[in-house]
Amino acid sequence: MATGAPMHSRVEADVEAGSDLWACLRQVSGIALDWYRPNVLRRRLETWMARQGLRGSAELLEFLTAYPGKVSELIAYLTVDFSEFFRQRGVFEYLRAHVFQTWLPGRPFRALSLGCSRGQEAYSLAIVCHQVWQWTVDWYVIGVDIDGLNLRQALRGVYGARELRHVTDDERVDFFEPTASSGERYRIRPIVTQRVRFIQGDVFRLPVASEVADLVLLRHLLIFIQPRYHDKILAEVHRVLRPGGRLVLGSVERIPPVGEAAWVPEAPPWRVFRKGAA
Repeated sequence: MATGAPMHSRVEADVEAGSDLWACLRQVSGIALDWYRPNVLRRRLETWMARQGLRGSAELLEFLTAYPGKVSELIAYLTVDFSEFFRQRGVFEYLRAHVFQTWLPGRPFRALSLGCSRGQEAYSLAIVCHQVWQWTVDWYVIGVDIDGLNLRQALRGVYGARELRHVTDDERVDFFEPTASSGERYRIRPIVTQRVRFIQGDVFRLPVASEVADLVLLRHLLIFIQPRYHDKILAEVHRVLRPGGRLVLGSVERIPPVGEAAWVPEAPPWRVFRKGAA
């Protein structure tokens, strides 16, 4: 019995050609995905389509037209990365000792968590800020993500036990409350959420003014984006940081050689950089 081309081949052709599929997704969602690594998109798209019983871009476009509510679900699946509280705990302890505990009293502090997903990183940073400063410093953490569904879940602030595996017992008591008697789901307490804001936007055009941030966390995002876009993203981060502000990358992420002059390494093991000359 003759069979059509495997779905892998069809989807791969669509992705690498940047064809009607991605143009349609941009039109219906307002989100451009051409900056994503094609192989990452292809794997995730294939998995999502298989779960829906779809084969090929024509069936996908027909499906999204018939069920427009599935568009946001697909975008979320294509762009989401698993996160958890205090991922790479050492980064937060470095910031606690070398940023927060040395911060000048009375000086306001603003931090951005880019690609914040469902808010775990932003809330982790806010927990440390509260532990050190409580209300002695005017501080806020702003989470930015491209996906509105992620942000709605971040605002809800409810997480599973797995996402809290790096949270200490004291932190769990102080900053979380169980949502059910089973203890498998936890809600972040208002003492944290009142100092955290979430904004929908992308890293190419951050929805904040220039030189407003003292710290930008850009962790585990560049690895999913084509290298030719890294310079543009880092230039945008440079724009929003105040003079001497800090950038934190993920453990396997690097500053491209062409942009090294704009960043001064501060703590290489934790991928912390200070803003230098543009």
